[in-house]
Amino acid sequence: MKHSKGTGSNRTQLVIFYILMYVIFYGMLLAISALLSYMGVSIHSYPAAGLALWGVPLLLSLAACFVLSRKYEGGFSFSLLGLRRKGFLITYLISSAAGLASMLMLLGEMKVEGFGAVASSIMKAGLVYKPLYLAVPYTLAIFVSLGFLAYSIWMAYPLRLISKNKQRNRRLMLIAIVILWIVLFDQTLVTAQIEPVDLIIFDMLFVFLFLRFGNAYGLVAGYLVSGEWVLMAIPASMGQSVFDYVLYIRMAIAIVSLAVLAFFYLSGKRGIFSKAEYL
Repeated sequence: MKHSKGTGSNRTQLVIFYILMYVIFYGMLLAISALLSYMGVSIHSYPAAGLALWGVPLLLSLAACFVLSRKYEGGFSFSLLGLRRKGFLITYLISSAAGLASMLMLLGEMKVEGFGAVASSIMKAGLVYKPLYLAVPYTLAIFVSLGFLAYSIWMAYPLRLISKNKQRNRRLMLIAIVILWIVLFDQTLVTAQIEPVDLIIFDMLFVFLFLRFGNAYGLVAGYLVSGEWVLMAIPASMGQSVFDYVLYIRMAIAIVSLAVLAFFYLSGKRGIFSKAEYL
């Protein structure tokens, strides 16, 4: 596979990339919102809308990356999106361990506000449908789509491109990418909000992890297994005992991931922490 011709080519590719990403995502978001408003239904009562909100942008964005990579880099492979084996274990472990913070905050909210208030809030955001046997696959499909869209395309694709630029240019472009990413991830142009937790954990930390290890696949896996609190919507709809059980399992997975990281570091097996080479 050929590489980009230089900084100018990378910059042009990035500009086109972000124009396409914003048009695709916000265009789909506004179209679905308008359609549901016209139909007089909510996204929670119309399962296909929730899946389309993330699934369609994922497919269109993937097609855009394919075309841009063919034009500017001579070819496309999924490794350009950070979907490769190298670096998977370390990024999964750190991403999973970082999810402990999200679960602890969720536990703290329950202690302060009570299960009923927290469960209601989560279920509003969690795309829980009935019957429950449909809720599970729908919710998983939506968040797998969201994970790959957010971390493999919105994050990994542009970060890989700036990794080849000069240090000064890279810093300025990194700041721009951080801002552009969070505005997409938090739907800021519609909500006018930026979530501090997203900014700290799912933006700054994950940007660092990808620049260090070059793997988005592990980030997505760790995020889904122990980090994304909205996935707790399904157990929340089944009562507090089920909710608590799932919450503690996810916390345990995160703690085990943290322990494994500590083992690798303290036992001298630090090769796993080595910086990745970029494509």
